[in-house]
Amino acid sequence: MATPIWNEKEQRWTLRISVNGVTHKFTSVEPGERGKRKVLKSARAYGHHGSKNPTVAEVREEWLEEIEMKLGIHSESYRQAESLSRLFILPKLGRMRIFDVRMKDWQRCINDARPKKGKEPLSKKYLSNIRANINLLIKYAYENEYTDPLRGSLYIPAGHPVVGKDILDPDAVKRLLEPSEEWFWGAWVLMVLTGCRPGEIYGLQKGDYNGMTITIRRAINDQGRITEGKNRNAQRIIPLHPFARDLINKTIERNDELFGGSKWIFCDTKGAMCSPHNVRKRWTKFAADRHIPGTPYSLRHTFVSMVKTTMPEPLLKALVGHSAQMDTIGVYGHHLDRDDQEAVGYIQEVFK
Repeated sequence: MATPIWNEKEQRWTLRISVNGVTHKFTSVEPGERGKRKVLKSARAYGHHGSKNPTVAEVREEWLEEIEMKLGIHSESYRQAESLSRLFILPKLGRMRIFDVRMKDWQRCINDARPKKGKEPLSKKYLSNIRANINLLIKYAYENEYTDPLRGSLYIPAGHPVVGKDILDPDAVKRLLEPSEEWFWGAWVLMVLTGCRPGEIYGLQKGDYNGMTITIRRAINDQGRITEGKNRNAQRIIPLHPFARDLINKTIERNDELFGGSKWIFCDTKGAMCSPHNVRKRWTKFAADRHIPGTPYSLRHTFVSMVKTTMPEPLLKALVGHSAQMDTIGVYGHHLDRDDQEAVGYIQEVFK
């Protein structure tokens, strides 16, 4: 058998073999001998069977590499796919030939899923994430001719708790809005005024603000890395009512005065990109002092809860980046000034 070749430009091992006139490519981004052995192992399995019949573990490796190439190894999609498949798929099915795996076997990964510690069942949302990633792996296997179409569908067993979202009551919102000398107070207020995710607010740059709107182009994840956002609907334009605009203007003025400017609107105390981990520590103290429940993400949930009864659902979904049904709002197409004004009206009415 041929020897794997390390491609310096692509930073991966590559090996091509041909069986019965069919050529198949095997790759691994893991450097060193371990990555080389993985490629050889997959290639030998392919050559031995004379057809594409790798194990679930081998297909998982290819699947993760595809996600990495498309979205990056630090993307939320990659991190979730890697961890959930490692914890709940590999222990059950890792050694099985993927062609032999049936829907009942995949379902077993969900039915038997348990947390590492404690006896409490996993939440319905957590199991839904496991199911979603299993479906993505099955789809990858089918598209690459590793398996035939499977009959049936995966389900979430009954009896798993639905985890609620922390939502601030009106009094807690008032306490949040009271002016503070806390460095990141403005960032947290903007979250409850716009429904943005914490990482999206921390990732705002001066160029994303035009005096009337902010454009969500990036987010800073928990590891302090810049990403394109949680999903493809995350990049969007958000209209701001006067209080939010005033808050951003004062924050930029503060940064100009202290640092001669910073490209980050909500920079750290030295003018650089903030660390969500450090900001969360400051939130814990601030929230305790003001008796505010939850986390910074609770501020997004609070916004949705406060405006959902008055704002039309398509407009709300577009603002918070939930749905692909309103691509005309945001960076996907022309911007609708009428909807901007309508959204500002709804938000102002709620925060009077």
